[in-house]
Amino acid sequence: MSVWMIMLLMSPFVQSDITIEPLPAIQEVSTENTETKIQTHQIGSTIYVETYVPEVTFNRHDEERPKGYFIVTLDGEKEKVEQAAFMLKDVPSGKHQLVIELYDEKGSLLHEYEETIQL
Repeated sequence: MSVWMIMLLMSPFVQSDITIEPLPAIQEVSTENTETKIQTHQIGSTIYVETYVPEVTFNRHDEERPKGYFIVTLDGEKEKVEQAAFMLKDVPSGKHQLVIELYDEKGSLLHEYEETIQL
């Protein structure tokens, strides 16, 4: 990339048709929040899952908190998941039963979430 192009990109006078607006905060997350939260949303045939789980960590380098994992069950099919955010891809159209169970490293059930999803 040329110096001229870099200067042009950095210039405050470059005209753009793009409008940038801040998104409203969906939820504030504080270190004092101790409640597990699980949210899902669908786009097409993909189910997105986002979680906030202060009881455990999914980071293998975190030595302060116990490790944890999820058992995710969609229509009876189980899968172990070891991260806080994940997606279920290529889910066929129709009604589905989603169960998400949070376990600590000793196998104790900490939280259970259940939802019926229509795609």
